[in-house]
Amino acid sequence: MTILKNAKIIYSELKKLYNKNYKIFIPIISSFLLILVIRSVLALLDTLFAIDEYPIQRILFMISSTFLVIGLEIGFTKLIFNIIDSKDFSTKNSINSIFNYFHLLGNYLQGLFYFYGILLFCTIPTLLFIYNQYNGDFFSIIYNSINDPYFQELIFSYFNFKSIVIISLLLVMPAMYVSIRLIFWSYYIIDQGCNGYLALKKSYIVTKNHVSEIIYYLFLILLFNLVGVISLVGICITIPITYVFLCKYYRLFTSNELKSRINS
Repeated sequence: MTILKNAKIIYSELKKLYNKNYKIFIPIISSFLLILVIRSVLALLDTLFAIDEYPIQRILFMISSTFLVIGLEIGFTKLIFNIIDSKDFSTKNSINSIFNYFHLLGNYLQGLFYFYGILLFCTIPTLLFIYNQYNGDFFSIIYNSINDPYFQELIFSYFNFKSIVIISLLLVMPAMYVSIRLIFWSYYIIDQGCNGYLALKKSYIVTKNHVSEIIYYLFLILLFNLVGVISLVGICITIPITYVFLCKYYRLFTSNELKSRINS
């Protein structure tokens, strides 16, 4: 019931926004296309670096281009928040505004560091199981077989099917659960200016008892974007709409959080 209720709320709000002024979606789609072009140009420029001849230059280029793209993604998300919050069109919800939020990059990178650190921590049960079952042999096999063309056959000959299933579950399930509980960490940084730790904490708290609901929506989003991929050009529409949906979904959680605080 909650899933359908939330879906109806988000749909009705987006429909109301569209009916009020459909042109406000133009900067969203335009910004997405601009970032896509910038990504493509950076990827093309990266091919100009010969790995053997310019290793340091290539590393510096990759780091700076990554920071640039992350900063633009932050600006793109902030643009969506500005649009869904604004009653009238302003400079805050124009395409140029995606370049105005690089000051949030520090908090975002901090959150990113904590997020992947937590995911890495989630792999400890898997590593312990592997070490218990196979001692240190597994790690030496992985290391020595990275460039082995028969790597897959080697792995399957070393593990039995039961071990592969257990390792997969121990590796995937905790990481998937944590990723779902922390799904809104970046939104708290972009929307509320939280630091990385606080953003992760807030996301973990607000998504409590909503794991199955989030999985359901993520599955629908995947199907929605697959349709966009099949239609090729459609992906330029489906991905921006996905961003808007997730921003509205986050806002629904934060509004419910505020209501629960007031009631308590």
